[in-house]
Amino acid sequence: MSNTHDFLIENGVLKCYKGTDTEVVIPECVTEIEKCAFCFNRDKDTITSIIIPPSVIKIGSGAFSGCKNITSITLFDGIEEIGDRAFDFCRSLSSINIPDSLTKIGKEAFNGCKNLSSIHIPAKFFITVIVSVTSASVLNE
Repeated sequence: MSNTHDFLIENGVLKCYKGTDTEVVIPECVTEIEKCAFCFNRDKDTITSIIIPPSVIKIGSGAFSGCKNITSITLFDGIEEIGDRAFDFCRSLSSINIPDSLTKIGKEAFNGCKNLSSIHIPAKFFITVIVSVTSASVLNE
């Protein structure tokens, strides 16, 4: 479990993660994950699981880019925006559930996620995700 000292947070915005945990739980005080918040962490390859609480409404561009060993991302209802290339090259990610609260998915949000085989999405994003992720099985709910 993540130590709150591992996060640099300013006014609810997670600027960067400095920890080495395998399971990262974003603190409840976070409302936005800034672009590239995890991509420059030298220990990002140790991260296998991310839990993003309902307080987070936006995930910035490239926030988790290159976190190649993430297998699990938990999103809760409350998330409204996933930025461009937010999960770029999260190669071990195999499935993700997108909550109904989401209103925007950025370009190539799951680019390079070569093991992504299942995406559960709200019906309003069916066409957008089909165009962005051609190898995944998209479940339109």
